[in-house]
Parts: sequence; structure tokens; C-alpha cells
Amino acid sequence: MEHRETERQRRLEMTALYKDLRSKLPLEYIQGKRSICDHMSEAINYIKHKEKTIKELSERRDRLIKICRRNNNSSSSSSSSSCSENDNINVIVQPSRVGIEVVISTNLRVRSMLPLSSVLELLLEEGLSVVSCVSSNANETSVHNIQSEVRNTHQANIEMSELQQKLMNLVMVSSASRANLSSNFDLPN
Repeated sequence: MEHRETERQRRLEMTALYKDLRSKLPLEYIQGKRSICDHMSEAINYIKHKEKTIKELSERRDRLIKICRRNNNSSSSSSSSSCSENDNINVIVQPSRVGIEVVISTNLRVRSMLPLSSVLELLLEEGLSVVSCVSSNANETSVHNIQSEVRNTHQANIEMSELQQKLMNLVMVSSASRANLSSNFDLPN
């Protein structure tokens, strides 16, 4: 009799654990599948998919940080990058698969208040639609990668160096405003 009760408790616990696992999986992984084995297999597939996504995003973040550091260290100012006087802010505007890629990196020690919404507004004013915006912080550097595409084919000739200069001015003015506010009101830098 005790064996039956122990086995019943084990089955109830396994059912609860199985339901919990199933509730954590996205619908597309379990839709149409009924057996526990299928759900377990899909849970493994989901975990592998998430691991792959994390690895790809980490590699992308590391590449962006290397690009920003390389541009900060290069003394020549090419048409695809622009650095501030103190090399704490870097703006890169370059063509991408989708359209135009904007990478803005700032040194976290400066804590410049980057007006990301203002940057996105400026891109819209220039006739670009923002496809994605990914921000990350690593090694005392904040990196914002913005992928955009041209909204109208009439505005297909966007001058990248001009756009880059406008973005750099926007970021620098905002940074200077933040520094003034900080000194006037004893805000942290």
C-alpha cells in the first residue's frame, strides 16, 4: 500500500513539473505535439535555439565594441567615423545590408546623457525608418547600434557624412547640456 502511495506522489510531482516546463515553452514549440517525449525534445530544441541566439548576440556586441575601439584609436578621420575631441563619444554612419547602420558609442565614465529618442527622431526627419535598435554596455563603453532603411525611394540619396555630422552635433550638444545641468544642480556626471 505504501508503495502505491509513493508512486502516486511521484506521478503527481512529475505531472506538475511537466506542466511547469510546458508553460515555459513558446507555443510554436509545442503546438500539435501531445506526447511528453515530443515536449521534452522541443524543450531541448528551444534551449539550444536560445543558446545560439545568446552566442550570436554576444559576438555581435564584441564586434561592435572592437569597431568602436578601433575607430577611437585611429587618428585619421574618415568619412565613416567621427570622434569627439576627448574620444569619449564616437558616431559611425555606414551602409548596411538593410540600408544605413548608425553606431554610437560613449564612454560610461563620462555618463553623457545620450538622447536616444532624439537620435531616432533625427533619423526619421532624414527620411529613414528605424528597423532595429540594440544597446549594450561592456568594458565601460555603451554601444547603440541602429539599423535603418530609406522610407521613400525619392530620398534614396542620403548623404552619410552629413547625417553623421548632424548626429555627432546632436550627441555633443546633449552631452554639453548634461554637463551644464550637472554642474548647476550638483547632479552626478
